[in-house]
Amino acid sequence: MKRANILIFDDDIFFQRKLGGTLTEKGFNVFTAGTFEEAREIFNNNYIDIVLLDLVLKEGNGLDYLPEFLKNATSVVVLTGHASMDSAISALKMGAADYLRKPVSEDTLLSTIEFILEKKKEGKEKEDVKAIKAKLERLELLDLISRAINSTNEINTLLKMALNLTSGFIGAEAVSLFLKDENTEELVCYLASGTKGDILEGKRMKKGAGIAGWVAENGKPLLVNDVSKEIRFNPEFDRMTGFKTRSVLAVPLRAMNRTIGVLEVINKKDNDKFTMDDQQLLYSLANHLAIAVENAKMTEELKRTNEMLEERVRERTKKLEDAITKLTETQNQLIHTEKMASLGIMAAGIAHEINNPMSFIQSNLTIIKDYLKDIKIEDREIKEEILTAIDESLEGAQRIASIIKGLKGFARADEGRLEEFDINQLIEEVLRMIWNEVRYKAEVIKELGDVPKILANRNQIAQVLVNLILNAAQAISTKGRIIIRTYLNGGRLCIEVEDTGCGIPPENLKRIFDPFFTTKPVGKGTGLGLSITLGIIQNHGGEIKVESEVGKGTKFTVFLPLSTERVRIGE
Repeated sequence: MKRANILIFDDDIFFQRKLGGTLTEKGFNVFTAGTFEEAREIFNNNYIDIVLLDLVLKEGNGLDYLPEFLKNATSVVVLTGHASMDSAISALKMGAADYLRKPVSEDTLLSTIEFILEKKKEGKEKEDVKAIKAKLERLELLDLISRAINSTNEINTLLKMALNLTSGFIGAEAVSLFLKDENTEELVCYLASGTKGDILEGKRMKKGAGIAGWVAENGKPLLVNDVSKEIRFNPEFDRMTGFKTRSVLAVPLRAMNRTIGVLEVINKKDNDKFTMDDQQLLYSLANHLAIAVENAKMTEELKRTNEMLEERVRERTKKLEDAITKLTETQNQLIHTEKMASLGIMAAGIAHEINNPMSFIQSNLTIIKDYLKDIKIEDREIKEEILTAIDESLEGAQRIASIIKGLKGFARADEGRLEEFDINQLIEEVLRMIWNEVRYKAEVIKELGDVPKILANRNQIAQVLVNLILNAAQAISTKGRIIIRTYLNGGRLCIEVEDTGCGIPPENLKRIFDPFFTTKPVGKGTGLGLSITLGIIQNHGGEIKVESEVGKGTKFTVFLPLSTERVRIGE
């Protein structure tokens, strides 16, 4: 059998090579030209069956060369883009056999060429006015659908519109669109029009089953004008809907050389038969819809990818923010630790400097008191007043010594040392240190139970007590009460600090332990006190709970193990 000669007249060399390679592989003799002179020379020296003519050329309008190619029974297929649709319509009126929209799919190209060659073989290549009019209407329909594809990303709206237009133009009673499930390779009815078509949407068809299954499996169109004689017809969908199928025309939806679905029209109206022209139209439409479906899939995939990337960015940003917060918190804790170490050194110096003269004062007062007891003073009342004054001075000196001792014990530089100590005694020492900050705000009520000593970092637990008691005092605007309790609960030491202050709003309760969170005025707080408190308690294997009611007060409860095996000091 003689192979057909095809001339590709297009000044895009890459398009020439792609189209030419496809046609050569299919057994056609292919000629290519980029200018009219090259095309005319090839045309004059060879019999050309079909010319593929681009309407938009650098040297001019392809329509100007169309009459030259229509000589000698040569068929011309115009290649058109969206911008040259009017020219394509003019080309058909001038006698062009058909048109193809760029980019051209391999299936559509081969189907068009085979259709034209078949007509030439039958001697029917010259079309009448009615056929040309039908082809122009088909072109306008495809242009309308193409414009819709380019104007919307809403795939459901687009496909429904395309199927309705197709049904009306071809004159079919029903239209179905099947998409392939890539995992199971089953066909899924995506859209269906006609009697009870909505019942079919979402229904699945096994691989290779029915006419649509065969088309999907083989990647070829199938035209059946009498399904009663077609063994591949599956009546299952008719039984579901009560619809009576007489004829079917089905074409594959292909994208990137693979079948992604099937487009099917059912029952030509007025008992008419589907034609090859209908098949050509459906094939062209399927090509457009395949592009739309793939674009929608890529858009959805891109959307999911963007959402995933945005989520990753949010996660990493959150991790970075957490790391920065943790670093800042650690830095502040280190600064605080350094300050405390410096305070410890200073306290030791102060204690040394004060203890010496204080010892002289205490010793001398004791000696004076002893002397006065032995000296006879006639005015007994004066003698008693002097002895009372000396006793009060000795008491004051003892209080000064206790404060210095407490300050030294609280702020000394041995931060990492664990020791056994009496929590009740530590509470008394802390209260003496901060008494000036508390006594004008609240009455302190101590309900200290009979609890055993605990093994912990004494300085850090003292810092916890200072933070909680000072916070309680600062929460009280006028004279109130601070209640401090100690007791055992489930083998753990419990310390409660309760106040009758302003309370904490519910929206702030979850944030009070966050670093830098504070409701105090600027310059009155850093927002680190409770954060550091929480860290110390957790490092001791304990926990802290808070209960609060706005306008009534707040209660913090600290739970500590009696023996701390593992304490991450300085972290």
